[in-house]
Amino acid sequence: MTKDTEQRIINAAIKVFCEKGYDGARTRDIANEAGITHALINYHFKSKENLFNVIIENSLLGIRQKADEVLNNPDTTHIEKINTITATFASTINQYQELLLFFVTQILMNATHIAQKLNIHDLYFNSIFYKQLKEQGLTDQDCINLYINIISLSTLPLIGKNILKEVTIFSEQQFNLLIENRQNQIPQWIQNMFNI
Repeated sequence: MTKDTEQRIINAAIKVFCEKGYDGARTRDIANEAGITHALINYHFKSKENLFNVIIENSLLGIRQKADEVLNNPDTTHIEKINTITATFASTINQYQELLLFFVTQILMNATHIAQKLNIHDLYFNSIFYKQLKEQGLTDQDCINLYINIISLSTLPLIGKNILKEVTIFSEQQFNLLIENRQNQIPQWIQNMFNI
C-alpha cells in the first residue's frame, strides 16, 4: 500500500508541476489531485522539494535506461539510432514541457551529481552507437558534436517556447506543429551536418 500511495503522489505531483510549475505547485494541490490527505505527502516525502527531487531522479534513471536500450541495440544502424534517439528524446521532454526549465536548472546546479547518476561518459563512449559513428569516419569531436546537436536541436525550442511564440506570433497549436515537424527533420539535419 505504501508503494501504491507513493506512486499516486508522484503521478499527481507530475501533473500539478506540469500545470503550475514548481513555484506555483502547492503540496495541498498535489494531495487533492492524488485524493489523499496533505499529511500523507509529508509522511512519504517530507517536502515539496524532496518530492520533486524524487521525480527528477526517477526521470533521469528512466532516460538513462531508454538511452542505453537505443545506443546499444545491436540490430539497428547508426541512422536508425539517430532517428530513435531524436524521437525518444523529443517525446520525453515534450511530455514534461512545463518542468523542462526547472529540470535544466537542476542540471546546471547539480551537474556532477547528475552526470555521475547517469554515467553519461560510459553510456555514450562505450556504446555500440559510438562505435558505429567511428566506423563512419567521425572523429571523437564529431561524435560529441553530433550528440550535442541532437540534444540542443530537440530542447532549445521548448526551453525558449514562450519567447518563440511571442516572436513568431504562433498559437499553441501552431507551435506544437512546429515541434512535431522539427522532430521529423532533426535526423536529416544531423545526417547532412556530419555526412553520414
